[in-house]
Amino acid sequence: MKSNDLFRNNKSDLDKKILEGAPIGYANCRIICDESENAVDFEFLDINHKFEEIAGVLSSELIGKKNSEVSLQIVNSADNLLKIYEGCAIHGVSNELQQRTRDGKRWYKTSVYSLQKYYFILLLTDITDEKDITERKKAEEQLFNEKEQFKTTLFSVGDGVIATDEFGNITVMNPVAEKLTEWSKEEAVGKPLQEVFIIKEEHSGEICVNPVDNVLKSGFNFELPYNTLLLSKSGKEIPIEDSAASIKSRNGNTTGVVIVFRDCTEKKERLKEIEFLSFHDHLTGLYNRRYLEDAVRRLDTLRNLPFTFITIDVNGLKLTNDAFGHEMGDQLLKTVADIIRKQCRKDDIIARIGGDEFAILLPKTDIRYAEVIKRRLKAAASETRLDSIIVSLAVGYEAKTKPEEDMSEIQKNADGHMYKDKIKYGKTMRSQTIETVLRNINLKYDSEQIHTERVSEYCEAIGRALHLNEREIFDLKTAGILHDIGKITVPFELLNKSGKLSEDEFSRIKRHPEISYQILKGVDEYAAYAEVVLHHHERFDGLGYPKGLKGDEIPLHARIISIADAYEAMTAHRAYKKPKSKEEAVAELWKCAGTHFDPEIIRAFVEKVLN
Repeated sequence: MKSNDLFRNNKSDLDKKILEGAPIGYANCRIICDESENAVDFEFLDINHKFEEIAGVLSSELIGKKNSEVSLQIVNSADNLLKIYEGCAIHGVSNELQQRTRDGKRWYKTSVYSLQKYYFILLLTDITDEKDITERKKAEEQLFNEKEQFKTTLFSVGDGVIATDEFGNITVMNPVAEKLTEWSKEEAVGKPLQEVFIIKEEHSGEICVNPVDNVLKSGFNFELPYNTLLLSKSGKEIPIEDSAASIKSRNGNTTGVVIVFRDCTEKKERLKEIEFLSFHDHLTGLYNRRYLEDAVRRLDTLRNLPFTFITIDVNGLKLTNDAFGHEMGDQLLKTVADIIRKQCRKDDIIARIGGDEFAILLPKTDIRYAEVIKRRLKAAASETRLDSIIVSLAVGYEAKTKPEEDMSEIQKNADGHMYKDKIKYGKTMRSQTIETVLRNINLKYDSEQIHTERVSEYCEAIGRALHLNEREIFDLKTAGILHDIGKITVPFELLNKSGKLSEDEFSRIKRHPEISYQILKGVDEYAAYAEVVLHHHERFDGLGYPKGLKGDEIPLHARIISIADAYEAMTAHRAYKKPKSKEEAVAELWKCAGTHFDPEIIRAFVEKVLN
């Protein structure tokens, strides 16, 4: 007979009745061990009605079952309940522990003792009404939870946190504070804060007063000045933002200080960038108009006389933007900004004050030096080349020499001198730009000069065949020379491509008449040819480009250039195609008469020029 059966058989009926009716929970259990006599589980052999009630499980569901197989409503407060039961069942060590129901409403004292090796008895007594114990348990649990929450918060925040006692010695330090100061918590705890948290003023370099001392003395919160640097253990300087607050006891006494600080390097960089952009031109990096106006007000004092103002205008910026695009216009402005920087003194104030306007402020400087700057700027500009663009500057200056003179009038006078300079040299510069573009096209494309000269000759011959006057013939010849000036923006490999052009490539080439128009219209001497050049790829049937004009809507000179251009292209020697004979080219012209070309002009060209 098993010892458990013997134990049960020896109990009297009275014992059974007493246990069943007892107001305490009763359970008889057996410990389960592995081969090394180490407890791995335990099973329930017998329980009373009160234990069923407390555990929330019927005896039929519990008796004969291992603890690991059932789920009880009792929450174990001990760290290792199985070890306690093992010590009792195997070594006879009795014990007591506190347990509660899962809903937290009731508490029980559990007594554990053994009458026989490998067996132990549990007696559960309701102690819910013992308020002092219950409240103490709640308070302990609440305190534990609060400490865990504080610990989790402290270790997860992105700011450095250091706490001290009432003497200013470090008691708490989170990982961010360790990283920023380069002190470990183990090294720092117990040390005076000023040994670990060393701060100084950014500009003066002076060591700052320890914020803990201020808080401990005053009891008030404290914030560090904005320009504060933290000196790490290795000597690294880190910009920080910081605040210190007192830790109060229940009676209001200061018992310590907590410091919260963060690395504000990125914030300071962003602020510097914002400040830079608010006073600087984003394209050139020079000061902007806002800064210049502030500087004029600040420097307009007696001790800065004579006070010279130089104004500069970029000749041909609109021509550059129209002809070559705004990217090239921006490059021109940046080139001019570099020229001005190099020709001025380090402390001179240089600003971009408009689209194509710059200004220089020269305190304590007379107009003799301004004239030197003007000559330097013009010489440097004339020696600078930017693709087909001529870099040219109009410069004017004026100096304030008397206190009563108005600086705004000085600026107006400088502008006036600059505009006179622009009128004098700007027109020449634009004409030179056209000549430079034509020269660069001829250098860029070997056959282009021959092509434009022959087109011009054919245009003159057609003009005479149509009995145009000498002025019209001169204009026609000139337009023939200029008709492809917009090709300066077309890449060499695209214009000389032997295979079929893609849609995008053809669209890019088709823009050259519009670019030619933009280049020419801004130059007085050539503006009259802009309209003709724009339309020399229109078709007689209205299917040409860029505007789809048809018949007599197309300017006469454009219709003439169209035929001369086509004939020259068909008969010219090109690396990527075989030239047509005169007869083949004429046949092609007649084939396109009335669609691509004006039939009357073809007739005049074939009968009076080519025969």
